[in-house]
Amino acid sequence: MRPVRFAAVVPCAITFWASVALAQKVLPSPEPPFQGVANRTLAGSKPDYPRPVQAPQGAPNILLILIDDAGFGNPSTFGGPVQTPTLDRLARDGLRYNRFHVTALCSPTRAALLSGRNHHAVGFGSIAEAHSGWPGYNAMWPRSAASIAEILRDSGYSTGVFGKWHLTPDTLPVRRHDREGGLRAALSRRSVVRDEYGRRTAAFVVVRRAMGMPP
Repeated sequence: MRPVRFAAVVPCAITFWASVALAQKVLPSPEPPFQGVANRTLAGSKPDYPRPVQAPQGAPNILLILIDDAGFGNPSTFGGPVQTPTLDRLARDGLRYNRFHVTALCSPTRAALLSGRNHHAVGFGSIAEAHSGWPGYNAMWPRSAASIAEILRDSGYSTGVFGKWHLTPDTLPVRRHDREGGLRAALSRRSVVRDEYGRRTAAFVVVRRAMGMPP
């Protein structure tokens, strides 16, 4: 796959992902028909092992980064005072989108960005901890609404999430986050995906900061 080619900065989150040309189709894709032979005896039968869906040839890698409390005008990418050379390079080599609507709250903004829908349509009228029994506020992402990760996965991409999730009620997941993995990765009661790499990174930053060195 090719490197990330698209960068966008939005008021409540900084987002980088590549444009990807996927065939327009209804997802999830139906199971392919059985191509083997099923006779009355095993000797006269032939199994079928369908190949998994593959991403399109030359499909780019896609990196989506969300940062809380980062204003649109902060990074140098859009003329701000904070020097962000890596972000500048990603934006320079890709595309810039600057008309994304944010809510000034992390959960609703994240839900809208990942689903491509109004945040109320996926249950996030407010942050996950403030969920209620009212329509659009239960913080329970409906299975009828696919995220961009699910669409990419069904199109042959390998996907993963690291760091803050904050798209479930304030409790451990059961069916709403059913694909945990990694090095002892877990979704804490604060809706933050943690693993050994994350802990080591945090310790590295803390030690460097205590020594007066940049992380």
